[in-house]
Amino acid sequence: MNHPHVPNPDEGSLSSYLAGEMPDEQVAAFEEQLAADPGMRARLDALAQALASLGGVDDVDPPVGFDQRLRERLSA
Repeated sequence: MNHPHVPNPDEGSLSSYLAGEMPDEQVAAFEEQLAADPGMRARLDALAQALASLGGVDDVDPPVGFDQRLRERLSA
């Protein structure tokens, strides 16, 4: 059940909802979708769990030259 005024859950609305950044006028319809779609709810729960796990990870500076090596490998 997709509401035209609610973004597809694959278009960032799951993370927007979790972050509290979803516009208020979309929240109720989004929550209706969550209640009606167990798969969507499972994706939301998995994303929430992943974000919670990442919350405990420290920021690390990449090694010198990493960005250039990565760009070279991606362009190859």
